[in-house]
Amino acid sequence: MTTLAISRVARPARRLTKMIAAVAGSIVIGYALYRMLLDAGTPFVLAAAVAFAGAAVTGHVFGRRASGAVVLGGLATSAFLVWVLDQGIGLSPVAAYLAAVPAITVAALLAKVG
Repeated sequence: MTTLAISRVARPARRLTKMIAAVAGSIVIGYALYRMLLDAGTPFVLAAAVAFAGAAVTGHVFGRRASGAVVLGGLATSAFLVWVLDQGIGLSPVAAYLAAVPAITVAALLAKVG
């Protein structure tokens, strides 16, 4: 393999590694923020929206830029999905948040790519 061919293979691998780090960091920050807000007595739906915003800012800092529409959509979706999982299905607010985050994260990434 030539140096140019190796470089072409390495570039997407670096981008993927950077994206995985950004997503993982965003999830950890968002969850920590969600738990702190719940412990402070914040209503769980508001805490979910604020935690998503914190995660979006973290992702932006890590270099995974998201458009305003994706962030606003994620805010609304996270709050709504956590509410549905808690009120409709009966999950605890923490379990509802943990169930909602992967779906919202994948949807936001797909919206960014698409």
